[in-house]
Amino acid sequence: MGAKVTILTAPAAAGKSRVLIEQVRRRLREGRAGRVLMLVPTAADARAAAHLLLEGIRGLLAP
Repeated sequence: MGAKVTILTAPAAAGKSRVLIEQVRRRLREGRAGRVLMLVPTAADARAAAHLLLEGIRGLLAP
């Protein structure tokens, strides 16, 4: 499962962060995430997105 996730901040992405995070997590679970670009409105949202994605990846790797 080689996935590359890029998280960028873009004010126009306000209100869409949670939906994007869930879509990426689903793609990672299904093994369909080759290269993903996420746009989030603020740096705080970028940190939150990275944290949630890491939790999702840990969940995939856990026995």
